[in-house]
Amino acid sequence: MHYEYTVTAYYTCNGNASTNYKTAEGWRSPYGQISGMIQMPDNTGMAGVQVILSSNGQTLATLTTDATGAYLFDSLRYDLTTGTIYTVTPTSQYGTFSYNNTSSGVATAALDANHPIAEAIHFVNTSSVRLTGRVLYDLSTIPVADAYFILNGDTIRRGNIIYRTGTDGNFELVVPKSMPCRLQVAKPGHTFKNDGWLFVTGTDTIFSLVKALDGVRFYDTTKVRLVGRVAGGNDQKDLKHGFGLGKNNLGDDLQLVLMLEGDNTAHIVHDPDDLTHDTLHRSVNGTDILFEQKRIIIRPDVATGEYAADLFPVKYKVVQARSR
Repeated sequence: MHYEYTVTAYYTCNGNASTNYKTAEGWRSPYGQISGMIQMPDNTGMAGVQVILSSNGQTLATLTTDATGAYLFDSLRYDLTTGTIYTVTPTSQYGTFSYNNTSSGVATAALDANHPIAEAIHFVNTSSVRLTGRVLYDLSTIPVADAYFILNGDTIRRGNIIYRTGTDGNFELVVPKSMPCRLQVAKPGHTFKNDGWLFVTGTDTIFSLVKALDGVRFYDTTKVRLVGRVAGGNDQKDLKHGFGLGKNNLGDDLQLVLMLEGDNTAHIVHDPDDLTHDTLHRSVNGTDILFEQKRIIIRPDVATGEYAADLFPVKYKVVQARSR
């Protein structure tokens, strides 16, 4: 394709004017590109799909979608006079693909001098099943927010955004029907039961679904240590915690009562295998802790007033501090 550019300079000085110009020629090779996404019905990308590019019945190139489901055919030559029509065909053992909400599993793209780039050639895999559930802290119904999922080694994304659990811990995924899958939950700084792997049957992390699977549970075992002191006076307040330096100067039967902040529905203790099991007792460095469904009762050391408790990393509020 031929281009001609002219640059003109106008110059005026002391009443005298002059004009100069220069013309340059250039040519652009007639190359274009075609790109798009292979997606599930929930707009998550489908990795590992083979995409075939052909023209006039001849296969020209084949590539595989990346972790986001994207593909890109580049450096495609087209006829400068008439243009060139390309056909894009995704194929997978575990997919039935629809282009542009039609029954067609192929798409055509015409490249010419005025339209050398064809974008958003998207397909949806209509052969899919639903997988839903919640991510909770272990032995509770406290939700885990911002957890993400890894399917067959690739982080699940919707568009270019990593899909994460909401504040309620819920998730709703779509996976290809009958495709062998390995699903893992993750969150930076957190540890999960069974390393976050989903076990559908037995002890094998590989599963395949032919119908919807609901009610899945992942459990987060992460704990953080809370340390402090229940005592009176600035001298006690300024002492370092965790070294037994304090002195209980308030009385007997020290108690600190905590509740969840901003969550009135979750249970701090919930055993899905034994619903009558609604309390837990723990001891940390001389501190006795009683976990109830709605409260945590911390009993500090009787001599120092100091306490330590391993808690889920969520927000709490102190509703009571007392002695007898």
